[in-house]
Parts: sequence; C-alpha cells; structure tokens
Amino acid sequence: MKKLATALAFTAMTATGAMAEGLQGVTDDMITLGTYTDLSGPLAVWGVPEANG
Repeated sequence: MKKLATALAFTAMTATGAMAEGLQGVTDDMITLGTYTDLSGPLAVWGVPEANG
C-alpha cells in the first residue's frame, strides 16, 4: 500500500508540473524550434555544423 501511495504522489507531482508550464517559444507570430546536439566529443563532427546552421 505504501508503494502505491508513493507512486500516486509522484505521478500527481509530475503531472501538475507538466500542466503548469506554458507553451514556451510560441507567440502570435513566431514559433521557435530547438535541438539537442553534441558540441564536443567524437560526435561534434555532426553537432557543431548543425548548431551553426
């Protein structure tokens, strides 16, 4: 029963946090897009040019 209560409490906390956030990067006339990419290490060969456009 204690595990169930903990799981429900965790779910409730994460769900309310997700609902509280607005639409970040969206305005009436512009939508901003982003990406996660590697800027260092062996995969930076692809990540740096992608980040630079």
